Amino acid sequence: MKILAAVLIALLAALMLLGWISSSVATASQSQATIEAARAAQIASAAQASTAFGNTILIGLFVLFACLAAVLVAFLLRRISRLEAALRSELPPSQTASKWLSGPNAHWARSPSQLPAQSMPELIQTMLLMQLIQSQPRPLPPIAPQQPNSQQLAGQPAQPQLPTWGGW
Repeated sequence: MKILAAVLIALLAALMLLGWISSSVATASQSQATIEAARAAQIASAAQASTAFGNTILIGLFVLFACLAAVLVAFLLRRISRLEAALRSELPPSQTASKWLSGPNAHWARSPSQLPAQSMPELIQTMLLMQLIQSQPRPLPPIAPQQPNSQQLAGQPAQPQLPTWGGW
């Protein structure tokens, strides 16, 4: 009986040892899987951070260019208004109010002045009208009636004339 008890104790010890070993192997495998998942998460996090940084740079550049464009437009508009004011101040009041009429009797009267922007629609209309007139098909010249030849006067049918082309 002592042998049987010793065998049972050895068998129980072997089973406990086998359970402990399998538990250790499972724990090691789980630890290895956790480490691999942590590495994958770290790589994904780095990729997401670099993408977010790139997007931030692009948005910042877009805002910078939009601000620069707005400043450039404002600068150009201000410069144009200053040039217009300078041109108006350089002209005497008589020339800013009116200009001489064109033509042979130009010194007889003055016409009210117009800024170029005010006469632009009239210029566009005139140019459009000229283009339309030039694009109209020109009428063909009237065809002069032909004189009957001697064969037609005699009542004989006329023989058709074949066209001749330069040197054939």
